Amino acid sequence: WIYSILVWVILLYISLTGITFVTEDKVIYRSWLKPQGITYEYSDVEEIKTGYSGKLISLTERRGDFYYKVSFKGRWITFGTTSPNESIERYNDSYLELEEFDEKLMKYSPKKKSSRDNEGHALLDDRYIRRFGRIIENK
Repeated sequence: WIYSILVWVILLYISLTGITFVTEDKVIYRSWLKPQGITYEYSDVEEIKTGYSGKLISLTERRGDFYYKVSFKGRWITFGTTSPNESIERYNDSYLELEEFDEKLMKYSPKKKSSRDNEGHALLDDRYIRRFGRIIENK
């Protein structure tokens, strides 16, 4: 009985999760439900929400975790963790790709809601806090 529930939970998790690829001018979202993927142009961005999580209790994030959420045609995609591309040397400095991504998206003048609330709870190095500050302040 417990194993069957565990299998169902795992299958549900797999069906709801996806992978996001960012290219020079597109964002591609793939999931088990849409294996061919959904492609968004940077110009499709409607809104950006960024800041630090204020949740005290959560399974996926802690208070002070940085988040970057983008709405493409009504679908919210979260970019909160770094995924360094080891073949590009300049991305050895974590989160630089997120800052560059934000600069590219802001060229299309989307609405951006950002906040520094809960920044004091962030557990990262000061250089990352400064980088996130530039992302938050980029309008």
